[in-house]
Amino acid sequence: RSPAASGMGQHLCGTEHSDAGVPINEEGNNDDQLVLGSQEDRRPVFAIMDRAQLHKEQERRIEEACELLDASEEEGFALLKSHGWDLERLQEAWFQDEAAVRERCGLPAVADGGDTAAASGGRWLTATEDRRMCPICMQEGVLIALNCGHGFCEECWRGYLHTEVDDGKAAVQARCPHHKCKQLVPGACFTRFCDESRRQKYAEWRLLSYADDNPMVKWCINPSGCTNACVYTGCLGVDPSEIRCKCGFLWCWACGEEAHGPADCSAVGQWKDKNSVESDNAMWIKANTKQCPKCHKP
Repeated sequence: RSPAASGMGQHLCGTEHSDAGVPINEEGNNDDQLVLGSQEDRRPVFAIMDRAQLHKEQERRIEEACELLDASEEEGFALLKSHGWDLERLQEAWFQDEAAVRERCGLPAVADGGDTAAASGGRWLTATEDRRMCPICMQEGVLIALNCGHGFCEECWRGYLHTEVDDGKAAVQARCPHHKCKQLVPGACFTRFCDESRRQKYAEWRLLSYADDNPMVKWCINPSGCTNACVYTGCLGVDPSEIRCKCGFLWCWACGEEAHGPADCSAVGQWKDKNSVESDNAMWIKANTKQCPKCHKP
């Protein structure tokens, strides 16, 4: 019996069951795959991906959104991120009120002729033909603006974007530096103005957003350190449970703790709360009491 491979060399996890619900562990195959139903309907529930595979999966999702919505790659990324990387949810909101979705995501509005930055070749940046005063450094020079029209000099753009990247992954949703402007700063700006180290860091923030903002993707929680992610592909009638990562660590998808079967997630949570309270009490006793010199009790 061959596993239902996805074509990306994904490592599948789970346990295969017979029709009677008894785990099947035939020697030499399929102990890391969970399948249900008939031979034709069987499919993996979980897929373990390294960062390169996760990046390809992210690009595939963006490409799907761009084809469906006739949007640019930058717009596809922003739209999917704002909707939890759920294409169906995005599609429903988009066709219900495209203008509202664009405004919420910080994308340029559609002109009367239906022209957008994507339709005009993805030109997000424009430069002034004459020298003007930059509203940040108050120096005269050529100003560079997004579709919103708020122009700033190259040095101010560089300083602003470097600060955004250094502050963390919120850089992927950075807005125009102008006060109260909601225009999204596209990745093309970071590519143009940032140095190489910050460009790499920005690319890392974009990749992390696919897992951190996506309820169908979770990082392996191996305390020893693991960069793999687990993607839940979905399977009707299956309750996500224990995940075996490529690193060998076994953890629970539902609660994000180390595998705890046969105890359920609520029991594990109660046990952790109890231990936490007892630990706090022990720390207070240690800090505020002394041992009796005779019985050695606090």
